Amino acid sequence: MKKVLLILLVTSLGIPGLAQFTGARLQAGGLTCAMCSNTIYRALKDLPFVDSIQMDTRKASFRIRFRPGQSPDFDAVKNTVEKAGFWVTRLEVSGRFDHLAIGADHLAQIGSSWFHFVDPADRELNGERTLVLVDPHFLPAREEKRFSRVPGLGCLESGRASACAPHEVIDPATRVYHVSS
Repeated sequence: MKKVLLILLVTSLGIPGLAQFTGARLQAGGLTCAMCSNTIYRALKDLPFVDSIQMDTRKASFRIRFRPGQSPDFDAVKNTVEKAGFWVTRLEVSGRFDHLAIGADHLAQIGSSWFHFVDPADRELNGERTLVLVDPHFLPAREEKRFSRVPGLGCLESGRASACAPHEVIDPATRVYHVSS
């Protein structure tokens, strides 16, 4: 009986058959000149999972391509921008998906990271898609507040699985990113 329950639990988490992140669009805050953009560019290019970066100085944004076969660390992206003296105002991540079931409160492992979908409607992600990270410090404060009011997202503030995932499947200390499609 326990095995049946565990299989049902894992199936309801929406674990993908095939999914891989290919890139991201990062919007940064606090930039005042081209040298600020260059500082972030130089810091980001040193991340081991970053393949290439395109800068848009006017919009203070960066298109990041990830190395194939490597799992990006979105906290490392945020921390790198902050160590450079700036902050992330938006992080959108793109990837290829094959029949990834999502919906309100679904969890999925993509690469080596776990993601908690905050979308209200059940559906499947297929092909190239973009997700928006809605965790604190990945969005402007006014947008963060909108997601912090969603019921059942106790793990949004902590970023840990302890408040949103079954402990039989995911270690309670595991980092969980919250995303909207």
